[in-house]
Amino acid sequence: MRLMKLFTVTLLGIAVCTSQPVWAGGRNSYIGTVTLSPNPAPSGTTLIVISGSGFKPGEGLNVGLPGIVPSYNVVTDASGAFTLNYTMAGAAPFTGGDYTFQIQRWSRKRWATIVTANLHVY
Repeated sequence: MRLMKLFTVTLLGIAVCTSQPVWAGGRNSYIGTVTLSPNPAPSGTTLIVISGSGFKPGEGLNVGLPGIVPSYNVVTDASGAFTLNYTMAGAAPFTGGDYTFQIQRWSRKRWATIVTANLHVY
């Protein structure tokens, strides 16, 4: 197993959160990355766009926040990418704080977290 850290890149005063995998299998594994937008987000934001790439084409993934509903199932396109418009239940707004999105794949009869991405709400 390989552990990698999440990092943030800042360009022209706009922070873009890019994720790194928390788990990677053998040499034939697809290692995806995820971007959240906007990030950071103002308190009251109701929509976060989650974009992923580098996953296996046609792969089913589960995207969500631990302990917060809903989580969403997505299927990657032919290039191994996906885009998800994430809203919390009842379109509730995000309040100030930090949120960690988990992207999971079905592995060995359970959902396994393969990528995380942090969202900061101010």
